[in-house]
Amino acid sequence: MKKTLALVLALAMCLALLTACGGGGGGGTETGSGGEGGGGTAAGEDITLRFSAHDPETSDIMIAAQNYFDQINEATDGHVTVEMLASGVVASAATVGDMVSSGGVDMGWVYTSYYPTQFTLSDVITLPLQGFGDNVAATQMLWDLYESVPEMAAQWDNEYKVLQLYANPPMIFETKELISSVEDLHGLTIRCPSGAITDVLAAWGASGVSMPPNDVYEAMEKNNIDGYIFEVVGTCTFSLQEVTNYYLDMPLYTGPFAIAMNWDRWNSLPAEYQEAIDAISGRDASVVSAQAFEDAMNAGIEQIIASNGSNGQPGEFITPTDEELAGWQVAADEYAAQWCETITESTGVDGAAYLAQAQEFIAQYE
Repeated sequence: MKKTLALVLALAMCLALLTACGGGGGGGTETGSGGEGGGGTAAGEDITLRFSAHDPETSDIMIAAQNYFDQINEATDGHVTVEMLASGVVASAATVGDMVSSGGVDMGWVYTSYYPTQFTLSDVITLPLQGFGDNVAATQMLWDLYESVPEMAAQWDNEYKVLQLYANPPMIFETKELISSVEDLHGLTIRCPSGAITDVLAAWGASGVSMPPNDVYEAMEKNNIDGYIFEVVGTCTFSLQEVTNYYLDMPLYTGPFAIAMNWDRWNSLPAEYQEAIDAISGRDASVVSAQAFEDAMNAGIEQIIASNGSNGQPGEFITPTDEELAGWQVAADEYAAQWCETITESTGVDGAAYLAQAQEFIAQYE
């Protein structure tokens, strides 16, 4: 009897501890459906949410993120504070998504190109030369898709509470030697993100190398790579204009970013805090972030033109001719057709119709 009673008491204590501590795991479809709130914190209590990002705190887009976090603090009467953990001090760009899912951090800045099989429907805007070069328009388009295509939304909602979803400025070629035609790229080694551009780059005759942004400067300086694919905000953030001479003014694609939150942490917030945060998040907040990214891009272009590259001359933007552009387009269109087939097979969504719908959506905003 004593042993049985002791066992019952021990089990009861374990259950109580588990209930008090709550879970830190990812959302999945159960928690992803959105709870009532108030599961772990009472209204009026102060809450700190930890946000991880790979950009430095002083970058333009992190300043925009901080402005958004200040709005969260104000909307919750000072009770919810977001602590920014920038420069990848907690998680790299390639691991932050998993950190958010597991509860290692409460919120994170997720870039889909580092998760090529997870956000395949959002990654429509990463298809090179398919009309997704305007990041503010692409942000509006992403929200049109999120609100009208359940399969696209589920790729996010099954894992995270999405607070913002927006596109970065167009990715372009940035090199030491001038390139304008696809023939100029043959045999070059180019740093690029993962995803669609990796395969298209190979079709264009170049070798793609994956590396984090903060390693690109040294790789260029030591001639380990001939160039890289990046957007000019990142170029200036990491001072890459100092080791770069030419910029091909041919918007390749944009990439989806999200400010995503762990579902368990979201569901632990009081309902009134959830409502306050929802009211200042979503599409409108995402467009503000996208516009901040675009403003930073324009400032970055001016900075590049005013700076000397590795050749001692100001950075030069090169616009390809229509004939040169047609040469780039061939492999990009072939890849887009293959992508549509893969999407149909992997998601059940008609890939060709989905791409056409995305192109139709973005056209009305450009």
